[in-house]
Amino acid sequence: MKRPPNPFLAIIFVLAFSTLGFSSATNVYITPDGSGQGACTSNPQNPAWFNSASNWGSGASQIGPGTTVHLCGTFTFASGATGLSAQGSGAVDNAITILFESGTIFQAPDWGSGGAAIRLDGASYITVDGGGTGNAGAGTFAPNGIIQATLSGTSGGACIGGKCTQNKGGTGISATSTNNITIKNLYIRDMYLRTSFSDQAPDWASYFCIHASPSSALTIDNNSMTDSGEILAPNGNTLVISNNDISNTNHGLSLGAGSTTWTGAYVFGNHFHDMASWDAGSPYPYHHDGIHIFPGGPGFYHDVYIYNNRFDGDIGSVSVTGWIYAEKTCCTGGNVYVFNNVSSTSPGRSAPALFGLYSGTLFVANNTLYQSFYTNGGVALDVGMTDATLNLHQNNVVWGQSYDSKIQSGTAVNGTGALNYNTYVDGSSYGNADNFTYPGHDTQSLVAWRSTALPGASTHDANSQLLSTSQIMLNADGTPQSGSLIIAAGTNLFSTCNGKPKPGLGALCSDMAGNPRPTSGAWDAGAYNFGSQGTPPPKPTGLAAVVH
Repeated sequence: MKRPPNPFLAIIFVLAFSTLGFSSATNVYITPDGSGQGACTSNPQNPAWFNSASNWGSGASQIGPGTTVHLCGTFTFASGATGLSAQGSGAVDNAITILFESGTIFQAPDWGSGGAAIRLDGASYITVDGGGTGNAGAGTFAPNGIIQATLSGTSGGACIGGKCTQNKGGTGISATSTNNITIKNLYIRDMYLRTSFSDQAPDWASYFCIHASPSSALTIDNNSMTDSGEILAPNGNTLVISNNDISNTNHGLSLGAGSTTWTGAYVFGNHFHDMASWDAGSPYPYHHDGIHIFPGGPGFYHDVYIYNNRFDGDIGSVSVTGWIYAEKTCCTGGNVYVFNNVSSTSPGRSAPALFGLYSGTLFVANNTLYQSFYTNGGVALDVGMTDATLNLHQNNVVWGQSYDSKIQSGTAVNGTGALNYNTYVDGSSYGNADNFTYPGHDTQSLVAWRSTALPGASTHDANSQLLSTSQIMLNADGTPQSGSLIIAAGTNLFSTCNGKPKPGLGALCSDMAGNPRPTSGAWDAGAYNFGSQGTPPPKPTGLAAVVH
């Protein structure tokens, strides 16, 4: 007897056919002119094809969820152009990937105030992968895909394409009003190559390596980015800024809350260095910050984590604010965690504060600020103000400028033990008059500092120490030498970080090099355990020699 047809098999057949017939392309290949080259030899298209909305969707030859867009060759665009503009989005667990194949370059004389090498505005679930290898934040990055402006910079300076002629703004990647975007493994350079102290032509806030405001669930990982008014300008919830090399800029990372309150910024494993190229004479239009967090409106940042970063090189000498500048009211009511960072400056350089943390509920632990021999102003670690609470300030090694430590007037300190177990370096060995300051109380004496009454802490720093430079015994990278008195000078904070998430406070349970800290017993002060390898990453070398 003939069996009746199985309706469930029919449904499965239809669904399978639909999936095959209407799924997005697996691979799409883009070359400058649509001709085959490099890895892009299978039906290659040109940028205009990518930029047409008709080629985005769920069709078998369209760009959609799961598609990898391969880029091959040297793409040269007109001044102020947009190179690629996304016309759609990927999906959860099925992102679109834009992949730079070997040696791919995106370039234009400038990318203009309205242009961008790659524009992702309004899109979601897209990954841009430059194909670089190594770790940019650790100085081992090997570049592959490049985004660059060839003539944008100080007039007459030596740009990639010849003498610099352009001053029109420019953005490497624009990702405004996006979510779940990842940008990784790219080399982005020369949005504006500033080479003259007298050059005040550029508006620094018109040049970005990456601009993404707002953009939630944004990851910017393992990129080398240099020479721009701002390197990174993102805003949004759940930002991850990790393992990047950031240099030659007026602002390395800007987080401006504006009218919206954002939650979750994780900034770790990065190398911020060298801002002197944006020094300028009167009327001083530029102020330099490695990381700048500011209000810009009624909103603020909540839960900002800044850890495992290195700040070094020439910080500049004119209108310098600091390596970290968290403005008053930037994080009102928000938590700011700053730990496991290493900071130094070039000889003779100074800032009002190397780390200036002026708002929010502050957690400052196991940082190493060192080799700042300077006697004419500035503070190494400057915290608090009237809307700030100092929740914890422990295990830091602070080697100051004119002052090691300053607590701002009105700061609420969370008890006598909140400020404790720190190591300060006695500035009298290199000519400083004072080591500590609170309004009306400047002192060189740790004993006098301990008894300086702060709001919420009539005494403090009971277990802290004041050392000479010969007692601190740091290597050039900030790691302690054998016999250093910072070894076992910290308190154990394992209960504070144990079980906490990473990215986030859980990272404090390891030192800057990733080596676990003890679960019991004293911790070493500063960012590194004794015995850790913390060779400072070199400045990127050889990147400018990449063949164009």
